[in-house]
Amino acid sequence: RMGWPGLAVAVLSAAGMVTGIGSIRYGSVADAMVIYATVPFVTAGVAYLLSGERTSRSTIIASLVALAGVFVMLLGSDWGGSMVGKGLAVLMTLSMAGFSVIMRGHRDLPMLPAMALSAWLCSAFCFSWASPALTDASTILLCMAFGVLQNAAGLIFYTFGTKRIPAAEATLLAALEVPFTPFWVWLFLNETPAIFTLIGGLVVLIALFTHIIGEFYRGGRTTEAEFAPTP
Repeated sequence: RMGWPGLAVAVLSAAGMVTGIGSIRYGSVADAMVIYATVPFVTAGVAYLLSGERTSRSTIIASLVALAGVFVMLLGSDWGGSMVGKGLAVLMTLSMAGFSVIMRGHRDLPMLPAMALSAWLCSAFCFSWASPALTDASTILLCMAFGVLQNAAGLIFYTFGTKRIPAAEATLLAALEVPFTPFWVWLFLNETPAIFTLIGGLVVLIALFTHIIGEFYRGGRTTEAEFAPTP
């Protein structure tokens, strides 16, 4: 049984998906990316308030450097997003932090059913805006690829990972999607990133991989017991 933690994770995950897409739809990508880049700090605060889990100094430093890299990436970007878009980005960040902390605090409970439920909740909420009859085959295939590869696979890996490392570190690693987004756009859409995007993305990658390597050589802070539970 999932219990209330599983239900909370499902609701927060669905809320994060809906507000994340909405933040880009109703605001600017630049605003959404910068607000989302604060998620390691928000997660660290929520984890400390709810469970007393302290974030290491190295994680905080890496988060600060990564946030600075995001700002560099967005130099010259459009910052004209509406307050609705900014508000949705804040809700996305809070949702991400909330369900990461809950999954970390309830490692003994199966969370994959909660992830499946979150997908159903998200679909049910968004169905009223859908127009299936007006969608062509190529768009349906893209939606299927998005659902399987980006959404389902990403949530499964994130669910396993959050059980094994502190919540703030999990969200810090999840922030890798910010510098990798321009790479995927270049690879699949042949869109050349701006110089500031490349420089800022490199800063983010250096911060994150330096942190990862440092944790590896220090042996991490996880214990063998943390690797026992499975979703």
